[in-house]
Amino acid sequence: MKSFKFIDFIFIFFLIVFICVFGWQVNFKPENKLDQTYYSAVVFGAGITKSGKPSLALMYRLDKATELYKDLKVKKIIVSGKIPETIVMRNYLLLKLVKLEDIIIDIKGINTANTIKNIKKLEEVDPNFDSFVFVSQRFHLARIFLLAHKYRIKNFSLVSTDLKEVEKFDSFMMNLRETFAIFKSLLFE
Repeated sequence: MKSFKFIDFIFIFFLIVFICVFGWQVNFKPENKLDQTYYSAVVFGAGITKSGKPSLALMYRLDKATELYKDLKVKKIIVSGKIPETIVMRNYLLLKLVKLEDIIIDIKGINTANTIKNIKKLEEVDPNFDSFVFVSQRFHLARIFLLAHKYRIKNFSLVSTDLKEVEKFDSFMMNLRETFAIFKSLLFE
């Protein structure tokens, strides 16, 4: 009988922790104002369509990075994802008149944690890469924030994209998915 009580306690404890993390994640709202010029914007992959174009969410991320670049808030744009996705991202940025030499491709950034780890390596080997703006949708930024602290990225800011049609997605499900992803990132990555 005691083991059931202990299991019940563990279940309730984890449920409370989950609810707290979910609440924090849903209410996480970083400032979109940049108080300095950063060396690079980091665009996290978000999938491509069957026709080889950026998904809607990815297009908004790329548009925001382009805006930061044209406003001289960043000097470089790092696109991170799998090989076909990063090529599509690069081509999209070129169409938006971002210079080829200002686009860096991270093909090993197959997920959020890998992208942050790759940024940390870049920060350690190249002194030019001393500041970063992480660009994604608001629901994704809480996990990016935690991972950037976990891997000790020294100077970073977070910028959320305009939601527009992405707002039509089921926000509860996106936030729920991100809550599970936060646990995965903190425990296993």
